[in-house]
Amino acid sequence: MILHRTRIALACLVGLTVGIRAEAAPRIEHTPVTVGVRGQPLMVRARVAGAEKSVKSVTLYYSTSKDAAPFAVPMQSTGAGGYVGSVPGGILATLERVSYYLAAEDAAGATAETPWYAVRIQAGAGVATVPEAQQRPAWVKPALIGGGVALAAGAVALAVNASDDDGGGGGTSANYAGTYNGTSTECQTLTGTPPVCEQHGITITITSAGRVQTSDLRDGTTMETTLSGSSFVLVAPVLVEGPDGEIRYIGSVIDNRIVGQIEGSAGSGTNTTLFSGSFSAVKP
Repeated sequence: MILHRTRIALACLVGLTVGIRAEAAPRIEHTPVTVGVRGQPLMVRARVAGAEKSVKSVTLYYSTSKDAAPFAVPMQSTGAGGYVGSVPGGILATLERVSYYLAAEDAAGATAETPWYAVRIQAGAGVATVPEAQQRPAWVKPALIGGGVALAAGAVALAVNASDDDGGGGGTSANYAGTYNGTSTECQTLTGTPPVCEQHGITITITSAGRVQTSDLRDGTTMETTLSGSSFVLVAPVLVEGPDGEIRYIGSVIDNRIVGQIEGSAGSGTNTTLFSGSFSAVKP
């Protein structure tokens, strides 16, 4: 009888532990992206509910076909539980459709995943949008990408703010002035081969006049540009066999953070190299 009760108690304890673990698992809040602009990075935003310190990683997985293994893109924290990641624009240059899902893991090893979402890729003109009331939660705002050159439609480009006031995304260039330190993860994918990724430290400086400067975002290349609102694009040339190309570092200033994505290509045919990745930096 005692042994039987002990087994019941242990079973209840195990069940309680599993229940606590399930309740503690990350919860992903995400408005699916339904359309993308051909040749433009596909921005994906999400919020992971719970204490931010308990979140170990949030990852964007995307696939160009149902038979292809998905690519993994670490999503960058934008604060207040928000995360951002992107599918490189170069990959979307010739596609009609791409699929993705999100996964999160906390410090205890508990995980959560969203379903797969299908995104239709079409030309910039005439991109259909979903009504804001259906597609945009209260914790996101529209944002310019590509240094203000183009405003992506609907949910293609959304910037996460910690609140709906101007304390984060709004302001003048002087508000953003300072030195930002962080990391960059840059991947190169040669046609027919898996991507090769490298991570390194970066420093980005923004002057009171709105000039964005860095000498280590792209190793060995000094880049400079001007803020357009809270966004910027830094461009680095790439020299390869065949047609040369360029890498674009598309960033946005949110609160005291810079978050951005990397995309570009060089070469042609079987000698095409695609560049992708993300970067983030924080101002003390």
